[in-house]
Amino acid sequence: SPVLLKSRIQSVVDWLSPQVDCLVVACNTGAALMERDWQTITNLPVYSPIQATALSLTPSLQRIGVMATPTTVAKQAYLSAIN
Repeated sequence: SPVLLKSRIQSVVDWLSPQVDCLVVACNTGAALMERDWQTITNLPVYSPIQATALSLTPSLQRIGVMATPTTVAKQAYLSAIN
């Protein structure tokens, strides 16, 4: 469930933060769930595949297909990042 995943992400961030200089979120669902919450749980820079993908798209692309989990789609994470 999204609530359980957010709780687990918080636990991992708490454990990793003292040991690293940045966080790379290699999970689209986790990135989508936490996209507005990262700054409240860590001071580290956080990089996600959603941000990286949005930044790499060229403005000339009109129609973009995204394969994602239902949670990522529901959060409209890619739509927000691209627009």
